[in-house]
Amino acid sequence: MERVRRSPRYRMAADSLRYFDSPKGQLLGLYAASVYLPSLVFAFVGEQISNRWGRRVAIWTGTALLLVGGLWNAFAQNPGQFIGSRVVIGSGGAIAKVSAPALLVEIAHPRLRPVLGGIYFGLYYSGSFMSAVMCSESRSHIASVAKLSQVAGLYIPGTWSWRMPCFLQCMGPLLVFAFTCTAPESPRVSQTLAQTLNRSF
Repeated sequence: MERVRRSPRYRMAADSLRYFDSPKGQLLGLYAASVYLPSLVFAFVGEQISNRWGRRVAIWTGTALLLVGGLWNAFAQNPGQFIGSRVVIGSGGAIAKVSAPALLVEIAHPRLRPVLGGIYFGLYYSGSFMSAVMCSESRSHIASVAKLSQVAGLYIPGTWSWRMPCFLQCMGPLLVFAFTCTAPESPRVSQTLAQTLNRSF
């Protein structure tokens, strides 16, 4: 969020086109916090989905919300849409974050569980780094004119130079969905579901 906010095109859109009412103070804080606040509620929702229908269903629910929120975020036209899209992203992330590490360590070989668990939480910083690179500004001096460009929005005119990094955040959920479609369900959840089914008969 901070890198997107510092983008020259984002600032131009915010100041001249008035997409986001030149956010300052409390509104700017709400922009940043809106992705984290839903976790207070939706982590419990993710736990219920995960225990009742399985880890993969919870991950798919979270990734679907992340995709919807990412697309909405990229096409936002006003502060309400931008904040709403970030709330949806935060909700989906909270649901997926409850189930993903549990599924990972439950299907991994016992010898690899601590390593894979550590890698899972360490990959957050890889994603943060990639996000910063996608929104970072680079300067090139051509004929004594300093030109600002962004890695993800390189040579894209208009607001797409800052919308593109917002759009690219949909790539992660798509990869997660593709990997979890071929992953097995947690043995613990499968056994619990089988016992529940047997009791119902």
